[in-house]
Amino acid sequence: MKKIILSLTIAIGLTGCVQMDKNQAIVDLQLKTMNRLGLSSSDELTISEVVFSKPNAMGQEAIKYIATTSQGRVLECNTTLMPSVIGSAPTLLDPTCKPKENINYTVE
Repeated sequence: MKKIILSLTIAIGLTGCVQMDKNQAIVDLQLKTMNRLGLSSSDELTISEVVFSKPNAMGQEAIKYIATTSQGRVLECNTTLMPSVIGSAPTLLDPTCKPKENINYTVE
């Protein structure tokens, strides 16, 4: 009985512990954003100013970033990085993006 309780405690403790590498998260972020915006290639999109929040009690991290398209559209985007259970990969939720406000354009 003690072995079962110990095994369950360890399994529950390890659930949600698998996190995605930040560099890999940015690659996946670019792909998800590209698909969300309907772009045909990730070359048409630049991701910048990426900020990861601290993980909450469930291990979820909010991500805020700026997406700039090759056509010059600048968008503020948000998504959530969901941790995984052991044996599966962490996932990013589909991002939400809106036009960035207060863009200073310079005229030459």
